[in-house]
Formats: sequence, structure tokens, C-alpha cells
Amino acid sequence: MKSITPIVLSQEGFNAFGDVIEARGQSTGINQNHTQRFDSLATVDGGVLSIFRTRPLALPIAIEALCPCQKTLI
Repeated sequence: MKSITPIVLSQEGFNAFGDVIEARGQSTGINQNHTQRFDSLATVDGGVLSIFRTRPLALPIAIEALCPCQKTLI
């Protein structure tokens, strides 16, 4: 069986294939800061590409944004 050894991905090593897009630099906290949004990291066919990095939430989740008048648990 043939084995594959992973190597670190870098822009320099990947130049022949295209760009490396990574979540770095300035980010915006969303979803009560449970998620970081890295905006406009690349353009693709006239649109932009963003990366979202989030952490899991403990259950039950209190959802407050859908209806500010009452809290709902899932």
C-alpha cells in the first residue's frame, strides 16, 4: 500500500496551482461572537469569498434573534 505524507501548505509551494486562501487578518464577530467572519478574502466569478470560523454551542441553545419578545430553547 502506498502512503502519502502531508506537507505544510504555503502560497509559495502552491503558486503553480493558484492562490491559497486562509482565515487570517481582520475578522468580525457575529452570532454573539461565537463565529468569526473573515470577509472578502478572494473574488470568484464577480463575487467574494469569506471564511467563517465558529465554535460549537452547548445545548440547549437559547435563540433570541428570531423573536426578541420571547426566548426559545432547542
